[in-house]
Amino acid sequence: MKVRVFFVLWLVLTAVGFPRPVCGRTEYLAVFMDGKKVGHAIQSRVAADGKVTTTEKVSIQVSRADFPMTINMTETCIETTGGEPLGFMAVQELSMMVMKVVGRVNSNGTVDITTTSMGTEQKSTMEWPSGAVMAEGLRLLTLKKGLKEGLSYTANVFSPGLMQAVDAEIRVGPKLKKWCKHRLARHKRMRDCIFGCAGAGLTPMF
Repeated sequence: MKVRVFFVLWLVLTAVGFPRPVCGRTEYLAVFMDGKKVGHAIQSRVAADGKVTTTEKVSIQVSRADFPMTINMTETCIETTGGEPLGFMAVQELSMMVMKVVGRVNSNGTVDITTTSMGTEQKSTMEWPSGAVMAEGLRLLTLKKGLKEGLSYTANVFSPGLMQAVDAEIRVGPKLKKWCKHRLARHKRMRDCIFGCAGAGLTPMF
């Protein structure tokens, strides 16, 4: 099913495809599918009390048998300032169906998970994927690696929406120019967004 495939792909993209905003800053992106805008994404990052909370909200509209359908997804990653995972939350809304997953990462490497769907709550436990990072961990990794053109490396990124780690290959492309307040200026952060979004049909909304 095309809608389901796109939904799963989008969960992967929210894990690895977006640039990580600086503290206290909110970033906006437009979502395109087959050359048409189908939604938007909002990402924010807040650091307080030794914790970093990164939230990504995505809303897209697709059609199934000519019937419009809205999909809303929210992922929240809670980490230490050093990028160590502490917990996460994922909320997926598809028409009238809502599923919420909350995870708490324990010091012994296990994760306590609470899943709520249609009024039913289930609890489970899983092992945290060895070496996996979330939003802040990935941001720190990109800062460490730098933005030298042609640089390529991989990262194991945990997606709260998929409840598993995804192997991501990151490549740094050339600097691009953007028009901002009638001045042509270089925008370093835009490079992060382009190499993450270009192959997936995602376009930064500036």
